[in-house]
Amino acid sequence: MSEEDIRIVSFQYKHCLDMLCMSYELFLEDRLGEFGFVHSFATIAAKQELVMSGKDPSWVVLVAEINGKAVGGLVSRAQPSTFNNSLYHAHVQAWYTRPDYRGKGIGYMLLDEMERQWIKKGVNSFILSTSAHNTKLTEQHMKHGYVPVETLHFKIVPNDGGN
Repeated sequence: MSEEDIRIVSFQYKHCLDMLCMSYELFLEDRLGEFGFVHSFATIAAKQELVMSGKDPSWVVLVAEINGKAVGGLVSRAQPSTFNNSLYHAHVQAWYTRPDYRGKGIGYMLLDEMERQWIKKGVNSFILSTSAHNTKLTEQHMKHGYVPVETLHFKIVPNDGGN
């Protein structure tokens, strides 16, 4: 497989099933499932008409295809900056490459295209979330120009309904 075989395209109706399957794969890998973010790929199907019609320009949703088959996806959304409401940043909500296609640069092809599309819209800062223990991925992000900014601390407590 060469880079020419890989196409990065905007999300279309035909990608719905593949995106839902990738959501399930993410959940099974437990990369996002334990934090409840797996909905990003799944709920995009419900928002697809707005995204595709251009009526909701706050989303950029991309799919990596090889021979018409979706092998990866990226969902991102522009949001006002916490520090300055006149500035916007794009936050990668979900980003996934199917296991058989990893290590071929597909993820960063998706990321590069996302950045290009947002820059055309005037967005010039980007946020990726990575687990602190995933040092390999953090190093790859740094090689791509991203820098660690802060550490988030996360706690899950059982919900017994107040009993």
